[in-house]
Amino acid sequence: MRLFFFGTLMDVDLLALVLDRPVGDSRPRPARLRGYVRHRAAGESFPFLKPEPQGVVEGTVVEGLSEADVARLNFFEDEDEYRLYPIEVEDDTGWPMTAHVFLSTLKIRDSLEPWDHAAWARDEKPLTLLWAAEYMGYYGKLSCAEVDALWPDIKDRAEIRLAEMTANGLHTGSRRGHG
Repeated sequence: MRLFFFGTLMDVDLLALVLDRPVGDSRPRPARLRGYVRHRAAGESFPFLKPEPQGVVEGTVVEGLSEADVARLNFFEDEDEYRLYPIEVEDDTGWPMTAHVFLSTLKIRDSLEPWDHAAWARDEKPLTLLWAAEYMGYYGKLSCAEVDALWPDIKDRAEIRLAEMTANGLHTGSRRGHG
């Protein structure tokens, strides 16, 4: 299956963590989606797509994802917040192709702020990797709804782990606060 990623999953480290395998041949390549803009979810580090006729979102396309990969991605994206839909995207040469994209189910609140991948990678990636590791640890053990109930605690534990790592010199760099 071919998917278009527009947010945190453009990062190969996070994608590998979610897939529980090296990205390998599924390496993301540049693509764009017309007719949308990318906004930050209120109180969170991740984005969602918002329809905008003149908008263009730069992202990546990943091909050759297995059913098991897609199941893990669906768990990560949370079926209550995102659903996969087929959509037309363009590769970096402008060639059109159909890919699936996770679109918001409208349960996500809009911060009204644009979301920028480079800023996320600089400021929020370490924290995201920590909470994502715990979140994905529940895959196959708990439902999305059950993990959603744990979400505030998962985020708090990730904040504590990052602070400990920073204090011990295991992490350098800045990050923005969340929610």
